Amino acid sequence: MLTLSFPGYLSFQEISHLLWPVDIFTEDIPCQCPFTRVTWDMALWIIHLLKCHTSISAISAMLSVHWSTIQKIQKHIMDKALAAFETCLKKSNYRPRYLAVDEFAIHKGHRYATCVMDLETGFILWAGLGRSMADFERFFKSIGLSLLSRLKAVAMDMNASFNRLFQKYCPKVQPYHVCNDNPYFAHPRVQNKIS
Repeated sequence: MLTLSFPGYLSFQEISHLLWPVDIFTEDIPCQCPFTRVTWDMALWIIHLLKCHTSISAISAMLSVHWSTIQKIQKHIMDKALAAFETCLKKSNYRPRYLAVDEFAIHKGHRYATCVMDLETGFILWAGLGRSMADFERFFKSIGLSLLSRLKAVAMDMNASFNRLFQKYCPKVQPYHVCNDNPYFAHPRVQNKIS
């Protein structure tokens, strides 16, 4: 038997013993938040707390909701927001002029991800697992070259070989390299004169 208990949980009452066999079936619950076992009212409460910058662990302790449920709700919010943001950028004919490419370690291990950021707006345009050229080539295939039509320059690490891919897909774009972790960018031809 399904009951709704405060503050918005869906709970099941168990029957310890049955005298006759019963067919088990499930049905959709209209007030249930997708992919979770909480109601929309509880999900809206969690969303409000997330918007107030309350941590997942604090929400979990406060509402007695498992942290994975809160993460599912947060992912649902982020997916909707990113889809709306992408639609807005397409309508406004957004085209970045300056990009930065960098790789970073995931959980301080030997797994890496690569990130592409618009230097003027701070928008993260793309992030993908891996740091090899094959992994980074997915950026060009997924984002589309029409988005990069106004691109003028790209900043990246000296040891990264991403500049080969930019020469292949965007030959007019000038790659700049970060020089020995200095806070300025230098053109590859001028790099030896600066350092």
